[in-house]
Amino acid sequence: MPEAKIDDTLVSLRQLIDDNDRRINDLLAEKEHRINGLMEERDLRFQQRFEATTFEARVAAQVAKEAVDKAEAGIERRFNIANEWRASINDVITTRLSRDEYLAAHRTMVEKIDAATSRILTIEGRSNGIGASLGVILSVGALLISLIFGSLGMLNYLRDQPKTPQPMVQQVIPHETSPR
Repeated sequence: MPEAKIDDTLVSLRQLIDDNDRRINDLLAEKEHRINGLMEERDLRFQQRFEATTFEARVAAQVAKEAVDKAEAGIERRFNIANEWRASINDVITTRLSRDEYLAAHRTMVEKIDAATSRILTIEGRSNGIGASLGVILSVGALLISLIFGSLGMLNYLRDQPKTPQPMVQQVIPHETSPR
């Protein structure tokens, strides 16, 4: 009997150990199930965050690409404007007279103006001289003509007069005036 008691104790101990094993296994399975659920939930949240972050990254990349394209277009316009400005400056530089060319052309123009001015003054002087000479000639001619006609008139007057000398001026006789 003591052996039976030991066997019963062993059996009950074995049963107790098996029950504890089952209970521990059940607890472990339950914890594993809860942990797996939490992991799946976290995996789902991580997946959602990843997808949201990926979407946001794609949107940010698209916005950045558009900003870069816009900036490149602005820079291209700026370079085109700068190139146009450089071209216009180069045109001005190539078409502009140098100081020596300007001075030579200016000197030539001043000489031509001086020559034209002297010719004009000469022509004016000649015309003034001719006009003055013509005036003098006409005045002398008019004086000669008046002298000739005056002399002829005087000769005619003297020829028509009697030979006795008479005073040329008549005497004025005063009128008597009545007293007042």
